[in-house]
Amino acid sequence: MADAAPSAASLPASVPAEQAPTGSPRQQSATVASHDSTADVRLPPSWREISPLLERTQEQLRVGELVHPNGFTLFEAMCAVELMDPKMDAGMHTGDGFRTVEEAVQGGLAPTELTDLQLRQLVDHVLTCEATWHAGHSLAQTVLTCLYLHQPERTRALPVLRAYLQAVLHSTVAVKELAEASCVHEEEDFIPFTFNFDIEPATQGDDWQPGASRAAALAPIISSLLQQRETFSPGSKDEERVAVEALLCRMKFRESFLRVLEALHCTDRHEPDFRLAAKEIALARKELYKLSPPTSSDTATATVTQHSPFPLNPDDSVGFDVCVSRQLLAPAPPRKIVLLNAKETSEHYSALLSDFEYISTVKDLAGLESLLDFMMGLRNRTISVIARSQLYAYLKCAWKGQVICKGQSLKELILGALGLRNAAIAEEWLQLPQVEAFMDKAQRALLSLLKVLCTNHARQQRRITHIFDDWEDLLNAGHAADTTPEMEKFMAKHGAARVGDESGYWDDHICQTWVTNCVSLMQMHFFLLGIQLELFGEYELPMIYWYVDYIIGYRADVLHGLERRYYKLVQKRMSDSQSAAKKSPKRKSKEKQELEDQQAWLLTIQEHILLTDALRHMTRGLLWALVGLEKLGLVPGHATPFNEERERYQQRFYRIFRLSVPPALEYEMFQQSTDVSSFTGEALIEMAANTFAKCIPPLMQIHSLAASTSSSSSSRALPANVDELKVMQRVAMTNKIALSVVAGALAKDEAQEGLQVTVDFSTHRTFYVLQISRRSKAQEGS
Repeated sequence: MADAAPSAASLPASVPAEQAPTGSPRQQSATVASHDSTADVRLPPSWREISPLLERTQEQLRVGELVHPNGFTLFEAMCAVELMDPKMDAGMHTGDGFRTVEEAVQGGLAPTELTDLQLRQLVDHVLTCEATWHAGHSLAQTVLTCLYLHQPERTRALPVLRAYLQAVLHSTVAVKELAEASCVHEEEDFIPFTFNFDIEPATQGDDWQPGASRAAALAPIISSLLQQRETFSPGSKDEERVAVEALLCRMKFRESFLRVLEALHCTDRHEPDFRLAAKEIALARKELYKLSPPTSSDTATATVTQHSPFPLNPDDSVGFDVCVSRQLLAPAPPRKIVLLNAKETSEHYSALLSDFEYISTVKDLAGLESLLDFMMGLRNRTISVIARSQLYAYLKCAWKGQVICKGQSLKELILGALGLRNAAIAEEWLQLPQVEAFMDKAQRALLSLLKVLCTNHARQQRRITHIFDDWEDLLNAGHAADTTPEMEKFMAKHGAARVGDESGYWDDHICQTWVTNCVSLMQMHFFLLGIQLELFGEYELPMIYWYVDYIIGYRADVLHGLERRYYKLVQKRMSDSQSAAKKSPKRKSKEKQELEDQQAWLLTIQEHILLTDALRHMTRGLLWALVGLEKLGLVPGHATPFNEERERYQQRFYRIFRLSVPPALEYEMFQQSTDVSSFTGEALIEMAANTFAKCIPPLMQIHSLAASTSSSSSSRALPANVDELKVMQRVAMTNKIALSVVAGALAKDEAQEGLQVTVDFSTHRTFYVLQISRRSKAQEGS
């Protein structure tokens, strides 16, 4: 901050009084310009002594006050760096460590001669840093703390280390480019910034050629280590042989991990090689098993030597300095972080390889319905941000026409979900009015939904509401396409004529049917994910389960319409094949395959209907169980002094009211539907127990249908994961038994005095399990 122009007497001794400028710099420039408007004169900056002003200001400032110009806002305050604060000032020399790479090298932190133990510790420390970077920390705090990366010429005498570090940089570039291209990460997930470190030239090396495999640098090193191992006698326990094998498995793991990233790499012009990826994942997992530290069960009996696969203390590794990286790569956070240990690093890479395996199964999904079930089922799993980025990169390529699920593009997936599986019929449908505009919007909206489902769970709650307007616009486009005269003629021609009653609305409005089904799935996902993230209080769960039950019921009506339409199509196809004249064997085989596909899809719809039936009984049971327990006083109520139930209802559901389907239910409907003034608590408990009992048969029927048709129909997929169905069945059975215990206690008048009921989400993350326990005497007395 500058004060007014000081007098000549107040200027420092180093500035002569006759040279002291007068007026502001802008006024001085204007004066010069007035003498010669064509002259480009720039006055040198003038320095003024403001220390007395700062001292006077300091005496008047109180704690929490700040001197700032008028344009200094809260944004600038949050972005400002507090000078001389070791936790915030990246340029501050704290006295520990070295300030430059040269100083660190002269201090002996990056020697050019390493023992076998030092080399393995350095390699393991780099692996740990990379895993920590994957976990959400910055490159400057992890990988780039390695001094050899800042001075790669020091590795010329260490070919093994040089090749390994080059492979690490290749892995870093591959993961960074994947994250930036997919853009599904958040700042708490992943930090791709390199902090002005030019990483691209560092990956090229001396022999690297553009287009070559990124793992090529490791091939000669691995070959040399293999030859060196052959020089030892078989079964030898020689110390040098063990050192070679320990280093060899590290090189092999790095090579396999890099080849996994290469095999899964997906662009508009390059399809991923899932078969090669599966092979390399198996090899990487095999080598990673050798690198894993001893488990807790065998640690006591394990003999730890210097040849332990992972070093017991990675901090002892040479070649790293946090302070140098902090000052070279500002604005890197200056705070020190805690790196993952050996066990956590091993678990990280093991989980990452499993995630790669899991997302690779998306290529085997039968259709769009299975794809959406798979994507929304990710809320029950913890998938790393790297695997989620890889998944979306694969799905995004379908927008350009590249095939994904069972060799289908995004357009073909939508046509299949609309029931247009015959190529000739689909081509005829695409020529109808308003259809082209609908298909373009459908692909864009679907891709946006898939991207949202690839983000982390916490962000999905916010992001999914941002695409509601796109789906509402798509619903209007579907209505415009369904109501044209040409569409009515098309539907009548291909055996899907309207039934005529109100319940048959979904039979022939194929565009609106598909959009409504997707919108219902999105709303269910929105609320179930909110329960999983604990965004709703326990007192709000009856309200949430009630609305989810309504959404599931609306979707069930849509699915029944699809079932009727597909049933008519299958019947028409069967009658045509029996009454038609003699056909060629090739045409008969094609029509038979089309009939089998339609029958398989009809069976898939029926399984989804069974699942919706089970979900409705589950949500109703959870609703009435809470309401009944609260009425009996076994579950405490919740007083909300700041808002009423009506306000909470609006706060929870106003976001989905932007969608016209399903029609929004106002608070009065909820109040009327959940009015239990005419019911006793015992009746509500009994009703909830019976509802849980009704949830089990549909789940068992899904299993039986899947088992009976698993060999005959390979193109179908279950509407939910098999393990998920088993857990739901366990939840329903457990809650039924728990309510029976409560009912028995009520019959003996012991419930209010001796029982304690709590809800637990450890079994299932969205459907609670009732925990029944006896109160202790101390609790009863209090």
